[in-house]
Amino acid sequence: MKKIYLGIFLMSIFCVYAFDSSFLINFSIEPSSVNTTEPVKSLALLNEGLVINRSGKIYRTKFLGNNDVEIYEESTDLSNLGIEGQFSEYKNVIYYSSNGVLYSVSMHNGIWDAPVELSIAGYEKGRQASKGGSLLYGKWRYVSKGAEKDKMYNPFITNRGTRLYFSSKMEGGKGGMDIWYMELEKDGVSWSKPVNAKEVNTAANEDYPFVDINNMMYFSSDRPSRFRGYNIYKKFMLDNSDVMVLDEKFNTDGDETNFVVSGGIPFFLTNKKGLSQMYFAKDNKRDE
Repeated sequence: MKKIYLGIFLMSIFCVYAFDSSFLINFSIEPSSVNTTEPVKSLALLNEGLVINRSGKIYRTKFLGNNDVEIYEESTDLSNLGIEGQFSEYKNVIYYSSNGVLYSVSMHNGIWDAPVELSIAGYEKGRQASKGGSLLYGKWRYVSKGAEKDKMYNPFITNRGTRLYFSSKMEGGKGGMDIWYMELEKDGVSWSKPVNAKEVNTAANEDYPFVDINNMMYFSSDRPSRFRGYNIYKKFMLDNSDVMVLDEKFNTDGDETNFVVSGGIPFFLTNKKGLSQMYFAKDNKRDE
């Protein structure tokens, strides 16, 4: 019962506008016990539970007593999809990127259906041969208004499944990798033309969008700041408030990416020690 109350308490803290400074008084950022000599490639949420991608294999986790998690099984069905980076789930539909193409896959009766490439306004459904290439030898390219189809990565679904954020270097952005979004059309299947999320993008690179239930976006960027490399930033998406970089408890001169919140607990990746590993907010009160 105490564990349930603790989870509710932590969730209430993280669902308020942004991080409460009082939360961090009793919590420290620590490396997870799931870390090994293999890098953790990405984090994601599946039915609100944390999953990790290590060497192309996707593992489910379960919570330990100190807010950390441990691996309890591989999801071989998801591992076989070729998921790259962060993926996102809403009501048994997963959105993910593979080779820079966005897909969805739905679960029915406990079994995942065949993946379906997202239908996006302005993008041709078919394929055409590249200039000077041959269809016979498989030299294909996607086309969008006559140009090669842009690669899209790290999707995150929000607004009750009606808005999909992702990162891309597509034309029309502010420079480098930008965060974009598209809206689900009335048919419930196709998606609108991508829109640049200008309020969070710069001429530098922005990636790994994660939006909590109060419309606070957390993302990574290598824009100039008091820290080097990629750092974790936040932006409340319903007003004109400034983008803010998280403090030194989270950011270092390494690369901090892929911030997610599971069960009210923040998890993220950092390579500050040379290897991409997962860190979390540890409840120090439990050690007293």
